[in-house]
Amino acid sequence: MMHPNILEKYDIMVKQIPKILELSEDIEVGKNVTINVTEKLIIKSGAKIRDFCRIEGRDITIGENFVMNHHAEIGGGGAFEKSSKLTIGDNCHLGSYGIINTSKEVRIGNEVGMGRFTNLYTHGAWLNPLEGFPQSFGEITIGNKVWIP
Repeated sequence: MMHPNILEKYDIMVKQIPKILELSEDIEVGKNVTINVTEKLIIKSGAKIRDFCRIEGRDITIGENFVMNHHAEIGGGGAFEKSSKLTIGDNCHLGSYGIINTSKEVRIGNEVGMGRFTNLYTHGAWLNPLEGFPQSFGEITIGNKVWIP
């Protein structure tokens, strides 16, 4: 059940209110959290979003008891493309300074721990592809009960 004044309850910088917004009443949100989601944001019961986190994208569903430690980010380059979608299962953890890039779909199962500074990218390119350098894009799927240090 969504808290009726959920956006007033927390110290969240909301750049855009998504078309579908479902935030459980018992989530905990730290200071200086930024949320910029355009289509759908669902955060289920028991989630903890710590200080200075950033959640950006088009379609994001986060399961129960998710912990996003301080300075972690969801989104990044391509986060508002039609291909952008993130689904995180129950009892997952994203460590401090971790990044989940969502330019393509990312599916994370239940009981997944991602340690400090873990970076998941749905694209790989550094030098200019117009000059012949390689680039690649792809979805990410992580199963259940996985630890990524």
